[in-house]
Amino acid sequence: HRDLHSFPTRRSSDLSAMLLAYRLFYPRLSFIGIGVIGAVFHNAAQVAVASVILFNTGVFLYLPVLIIISIFSGGFTGISSHFINTSLLRKE
Repeated sequence: HRDLHSFPTRRSSDLSAMLLAYRLFYPRLSFIGIGVIGAVFHNAAQVAVASVILFNTGVFLYLPVLIIISIFSGGFTGISSHFINTSLLRKE
């Protein structure tokens, strides 16, 4: 139930951040960096929405841990994107 309310916020924040990073910094910033940016913004939006829903700013204490996790999950997303992009470019 609550997840449905935060879905538009999550998707718009991480996709917007990734698109902006891609447009401004690619190819100087790799797909891995772009993935990490998307993951960090995704987690930050999740915490912000949770804070609003719970009327509690204490949830922001989880943000440093989530940012560390974002490095790994965003890195995996970036590596996956790199291999998919390379594979698609070879087929052209």
